[in-house]
Amino acid sequence: MSIPLSSYSVNFGDSVTIPCSVSANPSATSVFWERVSPSGVPSTISLVPSKYSGGTLLSPDLVISNTDTTDQGFYRCLATNSVGTSTSDSAFLAVIGSEFSLVGGLDH
Repeated sequence: MSIPLSSYSVNFGDSVTIPCSVSANPSATSVFWERVSPSGVPSTISLVPSKYSGGTLLSPDLVISNTDTTDQGFYRCLATNSVGTSTSDSAFLAVIGSEFSLVGGLDH
């Protein structure tokens, strides 16, 4: 299990792909992603089609659409096989900008 880089960045509102390479023997039976809170508590990412995609055996990379500041944080990829579960190192996703920079600020 590995994520190629330790950090990724995305502009607010854009989509980002965090790649995950899975190599397991015996073969992986499932792939999923976790987001790790600032206090270190992991939570499994639900694949909501309008927000998250990927994170499957056929497409292990995680795609986050329409990013906002709440998407910033640490992510890790996990794979399960008949032996157990393997976890990648965490990668940090930085979301650059904000909704205010998208609309050009407030004019008076």
